[in-house]
Amino acid sequence: MLNTFDADGDDVPLMLARSWADSTFEMLELSRKRRRDYRWVSRSYDRMDGDAVDLARLQRAIREVWSTDCLLIISAANLEAWTRKLYRARRRREPKPLENLKRLRNAIEHLDEADIDEETWIATARNPRALKSGIGALPNQKLGIGVSGDGLLFGVMSYEDLENLVNGLLGELSQELDDYARDWFEFVNSGR
Repeated sequence: MLNTFDADGDDVPLMLARSWADSTFEMLELSRKRRRDYRWVSRSYDRMDGDAVDLARLQRAIREVWSTDCLLIISAANLEAWTRKLYRARRRREPKPLENLKRLRNAIEHLDEADIDEETWIATARNPRALKSGIGALPNQKLGIGVSGDGLLFGVMSYEDLENLVNGLLGELSQELDDYARDWFEFVNSGR
């Protein structure tokens, strides 16, 4: 559990960690919704069901999933960074970082510096720096652009990993607030 609700010097890290947790939670939900929508649009397009689903609608669904998933990774990376800062402010051992989250964020943020194959929509590292901390540091040393069907974000990160990141912080903060409220209630009722 975190040390105390009102620790000195942790107001900003606490607010920012909580803000990024809320944002990451919202982006997880939006990502799932947009993937469900994409699957429906894609199946409808493949079956040529009606006039409502044309190539433009399918392409829009792909763009919506892609941009939402990128923002989800960026949000989760900020949550992880501010959670570490909060733990440091409270003199706690920092949680273990999610494997590949920082690399995935770097790959997304520096995608404009990558080599992109126009036929496969696969990005690979173009420079030595990207080999160490960006696309080249990812498990397959590439980043797919579009929507994969493997259930992972960019073929690298699971929704469950990101949910655990959010729930870990929110669960501790919720327990901390409950403990603080109980302590306050006991103090008020003690007559001191």
